[in-house]
Amino acid sequence: ISSDIDIVFVCNERSEALQKKVRTFTSFLQSNDHNGFIFRVDYNLRPGGASAPLIPSVDEYCDYYTRLGQTWERIALYRARPIAGDSQ
Repeated sequence: ISSDIDIVFVCNERSEALQKKVRTFTSFLQSNDHNGFIFRVDYNLRPGGASAPLIPSVDEYCDYYTRLGQTWERIALYRARPIAGDSQ
């Protein structure tokens, strides 16, 4: 029994190269070997879900959670913390 990990990327400088790096990172995390997979990855907590850009800007992120975010989405982000970049 396992769960997936929810990863959210936020960056004001979206580029195809950055999106390619995110996809490569995802492929690595979801890779399988004789022991199974490392992690199942879910990016659907991003603003707009699966149909939205993979890497929203800070403004898109703030706008979504201010205007449209549902309570369960805000609760899911309550303990989130940045692991790279400027925490502001």
